Amino acid sequence: MIKIMILRIFIYALVLVSSNLFAATSKFLNVESFVNRPVESDNIKSYAVNVLSFTKPVNLEEIKNISVLDNDILYINKVSVNDVVYYRLVSGNFASLKLAKKHLSEVKKYFPGAWVNIRRKVEKQALTRILAEKKILPEFKPKVPVKSLPAIVPVAKAKVIPVIRPKVISAIIPAKTSRLQLPVAPKVVPRVTPKLVPVLTPVPAPKAIKKKVKQETAMPPQIAFAEKLLEQARQLFLDRNYARVVTVSNKIIEIGSVEQKQKAMEFVGIARERQRKFAQAVAMYSQFLNLYPESKLASKIKIRLTGLKTMRLNPKDQMTKSKRKKLDENWKIYGSLSQYYRDDVVDRETLDSEQVNSSLVTDVNMYARRKTNKSVLVMRFDAGLVNDFIDNESETRLSRAMINYTNIESNYQLIGGRQSRTAKGVLGRFDGIVYKGLSDDDFNYSVFTGFPVQSSYDGLDSARQFVGSNIHFKPYEKIEMDVYVVQQQLSGLTDRQALGTEFQYRNDKGFLYGIIDYDIFYSDLNNITAITNYRYSDKLVFNMTYDYRNSPLLTTINALQGQQVESMEELQELLSDQEIYQLAEDRTTKSQNLFVGSNYQIDDDRQFYLSLLLSSVESSVESGGVAAAPSTSDINFSTDYSVRGLLFEDDYTTLGVRLSDTSSSEILSLRARSRLAGSKGLRYDPRLRLDYRKSKTSEVDQYILKPSLKVTYKPNKKISFEGSLGIEYSNFDLPELNDQTQYDVFLGYVYRF
Repeated sequence: MIKIMILRIFIYALVLVSSNLFAATSKFLNVESFVNRPVESDNIKSYAVNVLSFTKPVNLEEIKNISVLDNDILYINKVSVNDVVYYRLVSGNFASLKLAKKHLSEVKKYFPGAWVNIRRKVEKQALTRILAEKKILPEFKPKVPVKSLPAIVPVAKAKVIPVIRPKVISAIIPAKTSRLQLPVAPKVVPRVTPKLVPVLTPVPAPKAIKKKVKQETAMPPQIAFAEKLLEQARQLFLDRNYARVVTVSNKIIEIGSVEQKQKAMEFVGIARERQRKFAQAVAMYSQFLNLYPESKLASKIKIRLTGLKTMRLNPKDQMTKSKRKKLDENWKIYGSLSQYYRDDVVDRETLDSEQVNSSLVTDVNMYARRKTNKSVLVMRFDAGLVNDFIDNESETRLSRAMINYTNIESNYQLIGGRQSRTAKGVLGRFDGIVYKGLSDDDFNYSVFTGFPVQSSYDGLDSARQFVGSNIHFKPYEKIEMDVYVVQQQLSGLTDRQALGTEFQYRNDKGFLYGIIDYDIFYSDLNNITAITNYRYSDKLVFNMTYDYRNSPLLTTINALQGQQVESMEELQELLSDQEIYQLAEDRTTKSQNLFVGSNYQIDDDRQFYLSLLLSSVESSVESGGVAAAPSTSDINFSTDYSVRGLLFEDDYTTLGVRLSDTSSSEILSLRARSRLAGSKGLRYDPRLRLDYRKSKTSEVDQYILKPSLKVTYKPNKKISFEGSLGIEYSNFDLPELNDQTQYDVFLGYVYRF
């Protein structure tokens, strides 16, 4: 009865949401005015962010922090909701919900009431028509600050004059003087050719438009993230959640350091054993020994592998030695197919409900291996398809498509295709080829070339190309080092020229891992990272991560941020090479992060965890028509207490508190979750979170309450079903938005083959 009731609840919620019984649409009236007006008229995308909403025209001079909004397009539209007219300040122009939500997270630091705006067809048509006709709309009354408006050049009637963007002057000055006070009459570099505009009425001069460039490389250090995943995998293993152990560990294998990969592969193998998937455990252990035969874990892995191969499960399943050898030489192919449907609806007290997400995500992961006495051939393929039912659009992504060939006799390895973390010094995903010489366990080298990939949604970008090499050696028994050099070009310019090292030290008590990356061309320290883990005793473990880095990574492509051109070739027609390099430096800031955590195992059933995260980002430089971004600083402290058997005999419950002090708000968060094992493959995961957010930039305080329930059903080893229902209630104190409730429905399955 319980299973049937839960299934009915999820089916009813899905049908109810999908049939739009919750959702309604607002009526778009017109575009009132532009605060920042784009030049292009044929590239209006489906997503933006509604920053503020008012029932009557408002003085924008009274709105604080308006300069932080998206300079690509910022305008005021007029809508009707239940016969009530609202004026909405709209920011941004995004092709996907993911990018819009990323912008929303930044906007919410200063405007807590912001929400994602899905442009309907009529609004996109209106924007396209107005921009194509170059129609001059009236200014939104009263006049907004000069800093937020396009430059206006008043001239005499019928006179042709050159129009020069005032804010670009700082980008024209050489690198050594661009941040000093400008002279009274600066000379313009010949490469910047002003446009001649016949002006009959005041005409807004072209303003540099902030172009959203995907910066996946601006994420926190992958090694630090992998270490957090490793701790998560350990916790999941203690919770006996072996399926999630495999998922998290596979991610560590993809992005982690050598030691992290080794530990993750051991986790996967043991988890497969506990799941009684012995063939997959054997495959993982064999792969481990092929890649790391001299590892400290190798002896333990050999024992496990021997035990699995000699184990007699059933006499009729035993194979002769000749058959087993023949089977080892054949292809081993396995993988998974997963599909997840997500539906999010926001229900506001004084506005219509709005369906903000309705999408189906399909992922395919495949692994194939063929091993002989002379070579090992491994192929990996990870791809996905996202179907957006709101705009009837689909988007593909390719995370990995690679072939890894290892010649055992000649001791070399060749890796080709889309890959990540296979070439030292290439920070992120790339399309290319890597050659590794494996002649000596204590010394090897690699050379590589390819094309960087900003996002898994992007195809091959032939305009950017890199070439590099790396040397790996062990100066001492417990120390391993890599030294690399990378040269990266972009449309004839130097994009990145770096010299760096990765090193690690390990003993019986813990390890130290570090990265130093220095850009020779820009003479700037790109990244310095240190990660350490120290086991004080069997019960108490400390870990720490510190990184000081450029945010985003300093590359010449950063110069495109905030400009009205899409390619470096177009920017080269407007600016000199030196001016482009200076813009790239101005768009790059410094950030620091310090993470300190400790884990104390009280006994077999109880665990206590503490963590402290300090982070800061310096302000950017105003130049090239792009406003300076303010500096930020965040402090996060959290503590968790986990106990087994708190509610029932076999449950595992975690209670936690988190305190956050950011540049824009103070947040107190209370959370609780439990894992309950049901009968016949069922598992329940109820969660509860309560947040109190106090804004520093306004008088708006907010409470957020979110209960949710996740149910997993695994009828057999090959397939599992998962569903969740969450309700998030939050209160506001705004003219149009007082309270809102968000409903999240998630349904999916994973099929393993």
